[in-house]
Amino acid sequence: MDFELSPELAALQSSVRRLARDKVAPRAREIDETEQYPDDLFAAFVDAGLTGLCVPEEYGGSGAGILGLTIAIEEVASTPTPRL
Repeated sequence: MDFELSPELAALQSSVRRLARDKVAPRAREIDETEQYPDDLFAAFVDAGLTGLCVPEEYGGSGAGILGLTIAIEEVASTPTPRL
């Protein structure tokens, strides 16, 4: 059985990893402490086309499916936060 990601899902993983590292990680501690979801981070995910991942393309989503959404969530959740 082949467990390698398709080229599309690998590109999604790389894109989300980079966004999480560059935009989310530097502010993760602040986000956790304030329990606020910053609008500018949401806008960054929208700009990167990362909303509606599991929504089919014919309904305005990206069509990445539940696996694509899971990969994106995993990348954001596993991004290390900078140490103090």
